[in-house]
Amino acid sequence: RTDAVKCTPIEVPVELPDGSTAVARGFVCGPPRPRARKCCGCGGRATLSCDWKLRGQQAGKTCDRAICAACTERPGGDPEKDLCPAHAESWAKHPKNPENAGKGPRASTCASCSARIIWCRSASSGKHMPVDIEPTAEGTIVLDATPMQPIATVLSGAELATARAARPENPRLRTSHFATCPDAARHRRKPKTPKETQTP
Repeated sequence: RTDAVKCTPIEVPVELPDGSTAVARGFVCGPPRPRARKCCGCGGRATLSCDWKLRGQQAGKTCDRAICAACTERPGGDPEKDLCPAHAESWAKHPKNPENAGKGPRASTCASCSARIIWCRSASSGKHMPVDIEPTAEGTIVLDATPMQPIATVLSGAELATARAARPENPRLRTSHFATCPDAARHRRKPKTPKETQTP
């Protein structure tokens, strides 16, 4: 249960039919009293809720995790917004965070071959894709200047030839890590096969 009913003991003098008095004892119970919430960060008494906006099926809602004044993070010092520790970490990496301006994309490491990569978002599909961090003369991918998580555009044909010829001594094109990782097949998602339809 998240709440408890508050009951207060009372004593009421009652006059009996024979003229004597007695004391009636009982309880007066009021509306439910909310129980103290525990902070998701330290376990102490929480007085605030996380204001991080959710996405997907919960779009339009906020995180609402219970937090205390010591564990909250206020983005940009805004006194009207509070973030729980988990979403404070997300905000620290968010491209809209002014503190990340000019930092460029964050490097990561492939879990299979330990190569240095950059996680990008595909310009065509919108999905995340790993790209080798070092540009090469054989690369086919150009990254935009979006901080933190750049957009990866795969070039081909005349557009690719022009990009390669523009800076042969200092290439700026990169390669998808799926093309260079020895364990790439293990990480690729298998295409969904259509279900067989049964005819009566």
